[in-house]
Amino acid sequence: MTALLEVEGLEVVYGHVIRAIQGISFSVGEGKIVGLVGLNGAGKTTTVRAISGFLPTENVRITDGRIRFAGQSIARLRPYQAARLGIAFVPERDKVFDTLTVRENLEVALTATTLRGDEPGRCRRYRSIKDILDLFEALARRADQLSVFLSGGERQMLAIGACLLTAPRLLIVDEASLGLAPIMRRQVLDMLAQLNREFGLTVLIVDQDVGGVLSIADHGYILENGRVVFAGSREHLLQHGDVKEFYLGQKEDRERGYRDVKQYRRVRRWH
Repeated sequence: MTALLEVEGLEVVYGHVIRAIQGISFSVGEGKIVGLVGLNGAGKTTTVRAISGFLPTENVRITDGRIRFAGQSIARLRPYQAARLGIAFVPERDKVFDTLTVRENLEVALTATTLRGDEPGRCRRYRSIKDILDLFEALARRADQLSVFLSGGERQMLAIGACLLTAPRLLIVDEASLGLAPIMRRQVLDMLAQLNREFGLTVLIVDQDVGGVLSIADHGYILENGRVVFAGSREHLLQHGDVKEFYLGQKEDRERGYRDVKQYRRVRRWH
């Protein structure tokens, strides 16, 4: 598998004292879907902000490790520089411009088409606003309405649609299902899987919904306290006893006591 994105030994420090990311390593293969999952506060958003250039500029810095995209070092790049390389980032919050209509949000994204390069692997299927509105019927019905009135799922669709207009090579979606109803969450995940399947778009999904992400991901990494505690293929993680019990809510036949849980936590901490 050719790695499009490689993160090796990444360390991020807040305020010179708090290590939010503690030596994370993972890779995203070209044309694959990879899940970076874990509970709130695990370090997922900090990791993808370091990749996309959106780390806050004050009191936050990368202190160690490497980030490479298509063989090129991208650690400490600004967001517009990462975008030029084909990295499209859907943030956890502030996904769209509330004071603009759906159509106007997409028009803003079209201005970024000047950032497109000639690199292989870019998703060039969506070149116009009509293409995006054809993809998302819910947005087509509300194309001329202000985005502030969109539902959570519609905002997610609009943000993803805007990214697709930039012909991304890698689409990073932070908290893909945050605040969405189960049906809408499933629709968003299925849509990302379709984009990957039909157009070969490489996708990195960041989310707390371990089961949902692993249902479509080729490979997954589970984070806790700024560390990768479990990693493997979808099949491996879905069959792992600790992942099934502590992340998927599938209990084993026997009841676990305090000693079992304490040992599990010790293993996770030093994985």
